[in-house]
Amino acid sequence: MFGTVRPNLRSHGYVPEQPVGELVASTGFSVIRPRDGISDGKYLFFSILGHEVYAQSVNAAVGSNYPAVNDRDVRQFRIFAPPLEEQKKIAQILDSLDTQIRRTEALIAKLERIKQGLLTDLLTRGIDQNGQLRPAPDQAPHLYKDSPLGRIPKSWHTRSLGETLRLQRGFDITVASQTAGDYPVVSSSGITSYHNQYMVKGPGVVTGRKGKLGLTHYIESNFWPHDTSLWVKDFHGNNKKFAVILLDSLRLGRFDAATSVPTLNRNFVHPLLVSVPPVDEQNRIVEMKARLDARTAKERRKCERLRTLRTGLMDDLLTGRVRVTPLLGEAQQRKV
Repeated sequence: MFGTVRPNLRSHGYVPEQPVGELVASTGFSVIRPRDGISDGKYLFFSILGHEVYAQSVNAAVGSNYPAVNDRDVRQFRIFAPPLEEQKKIAQILDSLDTQIRRTEALIAKLERIKQGLLTDLLTRGIDQNGQLRPAPDQAPHLYKDSPLGRIPKSWHTRSLGETLRLQRGFDITVASQTAGDYPVVSSSGITSYHNQYMVKGPGVVTGRKGKLGLTHYIESNFWPHDTSLWVKDFHGNNKKFAVILLDSLRLGRFDAATSVPTLNRNFVHPLLVSVPPVDEQNRIVEMKARLDARTAKERRKCERLRTLRTGLMDDLLTGRVRVTPLLGEAQQRKV
């Protein structure tokens, strides 16, 4: 099915030969059916996703707000049409890559869910000296004590955020006044530029004050915190990477003090009560999170490589620049 409205979005779809139940196609789609003995449905699907058909559809689209093509335009699109067996082999190769990409994306989503659940446990139960999560309070009540925030591990303390991490407003600087250099200028959304001067020695932690709230950034080098940000001026001896975890958990965006442009007032959040583990336990929490982050990052890199490979193969196989005829010959020999 070819999405005819805004074809640049490539909102196309593939319907298998035996779909579950009856289907009705919207008028925003052009239905493409393979011809028996001539074309393969999956190959046609990959072809309409390819760059060649994309370019033709964009050129044929009419309209400014809702550019669209019609059925006649779709029928006139030109594609590379190798023999049917070669089409099937190309479709098989690309379909296999799509399956790997979907599985990797599902694993990344699962790891993110695990991380969110783990962070909740780490900030309420913590890690014992053996590197294991403590049992929950109902399973081991002797390991916990009462606090204004509920039951917390006995070695933890309840303090205000200001007593734990002292936030300070950043320093104003315009793009015009900057000179290219090595020191990152960190705004509410992260690093936006590099300047030849810094205001804070790294490593440090920055969170959004104005514009984009709730994002926390760990900066390894010396840096210039922008006026749209808040930076941690005093960590009070706490692990700096644990500070990122703690600030993220507070969802500071909910304390927006403005009406039009989101703004965070540090005086509103400094009185917040937080439960804080000892520094040695903070270190263990940071290490556990880092291991999970590394696993997720590895899968993201793998997924990006697969997407890059898929794009390259589509460009080669769907244009005939690279043929799979040798693979077909090998398959025939194996059958014999």
